[in-house]
Amino acid sequence: MTPLRIVLYASDIVAMLGCSEASAYRLIRKIRREKGKPAKSQVSVSEFCEFTFLKYEEVLFALNRGKASLDVTVIRRDQLRAVSVK
Repeated sequence: MTPLRIVLYASDIVAMLGCSEASAYRLIRKIRREKGKPAKSQVSVSEFCEFTFLKYEEVLFALNRGKASLDVTVIRRDQLRAVSVK
């Protein structure tokens, strides 16, 4: 099974939003700036979804070109709980 993509590139944004490449790079810079990330750092799918208000599952589905079913359980960082290991 192919691993799911968790990082976005400008070409992905162009394909999903139908915008120009320049607009996609601008959007990536805005997301980095808002999150306080360094200039060359990667933008994750969850950061993109938070910024654009798109559904995480739909973006993952589009990124993986339909290779993952929408029935995949997605656990976001804010949903994780501390687990004690004995």
